This record gives sequence, C-alpha cells and structure tokens, in this order.
Amino acid sequence: MSDLQQLEQLEHEISKYMEGLNNDLKKEFEKYLKEVIQKAYIQGKNTMLSDFLTIKQIAVRLGVSDRRALALAQKAHDNYGVGVQIGGMWLFLEAELKLLQPAKQAGRPSKK
Repeated sequence: MSDLQQLEQLEHEISKYMEGLNNDLKKEFEKYLKEVIQKAYIQGKNTMLSDFLTIKQIAVRLGVSDRRALALAQKAHDNYGVGVQIGGMWLFLEAELKLLQPAKQAGRPSKK
C-alpha cells in the first residue's frame, strides 16, 4: 500500500468519528483534513529529496574538486552500489558520504 493510499485510509477512518456532526461542520472538517493530509504528504516527499547530496555538495564536504568528487562517486557506486544517477546527475544520501571519502595518500608521511 502506497503512502498516499495509507493517508486516504486514515482520512476514511477519521471520517467515521465525524458521523455525529452536522453536515456543514462535517464538510468543513473534511476540507481541512484533506488539506492537512496533502501538506503532510508533500512535506514528506520534500524532506526525502532534501536528504540527497549532489556532486557539488559532496566536493565541498570532502574538500576536493567537483571532478574528483565525481570520480569518487562513480567508484563508490561501482564498488558498493550506493548513489543513484538521474538524468546525468548523481545523488547520494548523507549516510553514504563516508563511502565516498578519498583514500589517504600512499607513501611516506611528510615531515612536519
């Protein structure tokens, strides 16, 4: 059952409790209930989309160039199956960011 279907079922369940109300009050309540359900559904979708990071955002977070971030993203996708490419744009979840970390420099540590 989809989220929207679950919300519609919830609306139906709540409407059972409104049977004792007069018609004008009942219609007004149903109107506001539908509005709340629609706003909750849209807010949920927007929140879900805001959890994704673009290549530019990843580059800033990791302190690398956009080109390097893209290479890291493609490698992480190939190795771990994370991220999704939509219309040429890569999107990663915040939780997947740790899999995109660049490898530490190989070789002898610098003298400092």
